[in-house]
Amino acid sequence: MQAKGQIKNYLGYAFRILNKTDHRSLSIRATGNAIVKALILIELVKRRVGNLHQRNKIYSLEIKTEEECKIEGMPKIETKRRVTAMDTELSKDPLDSNDAGYQEPEPKEENHGPNPNRALRDGARSKRRGGMRGGKFRDDDKDKRLDRDNKDRHETDNNGYRRGARRGRGGFKFPTEEEREQFALANKGKQLRPIIDE
Repeated sequence: MQAKGQIKNYLGYAFRILNKTDHRSLSIRATGNAIVKALILIELVKRRVGNLHQRNKIYSLEIKTEEECKIEGMPKIETKRRVTAMDTELSKDPLDSNDAGYQEPEPKEENHGPNPNRALRDGARSKRRGGMRGGKFRDDDKDKRLDRDNKDRHETDNNGYRRGARRGRGGFKFPTEEEREQFALANKGKQLRPIIDE
C-alpha cells in the first residue's frame, strides 16, 4: 500500500481477490505512513468478508536511493534510511496459531453501520456550526436576549438621548420626535438640560 492511495480502491481490489477468485489468502504490505491506512483496510476486510485468519509481522526495512550529482563527473549520491514495515496475511484457511502476530477470525458483520468518514465530517461540521453565529439557541435563552435588547433600545439617559442597544456598534443616538414628547411628559416639572439638535 501507498500513503497516497485511497482506501476504497484497495478495498474493492481486496473484495475481488477474496470473493470473485479462487485465491484463499490476501497479503498486504505497508511501510511508514501507509501503515495507518493498511490497518483500516485490514479491519474493513475482516468485518465485511468474515472468518479470516490474520497474521501480522512488523519489522524494520532499509531503503537505498541513488541521486544524480549536480556536478558533472561526480559519482551518484547514495542515501540510506530505515522505515517501519508491516506484512499482513488474511487467509480463509487456518494459520499457525502459535505465531506471535496471529489473530483469530471474527464473524462477518451483517450491518456495516454508518460511514466512518461521513461521521467524522458531520461531527466537524456540527462543531463549526455551534456558538452565537450559526448555532441554535433554546427558546428561553432567545426570549431573554430579546427582552434585554428591547429594554436597552428604549432606555434614555438624563439628557433625553436614547441609548444604543448593547449589540450595536454606535454610541448614543438622537431620539425621535415621539420619544422626545414622551420624555417631556414623563419628566414634566423637572429641571433638565435642553436638547440641542445639530
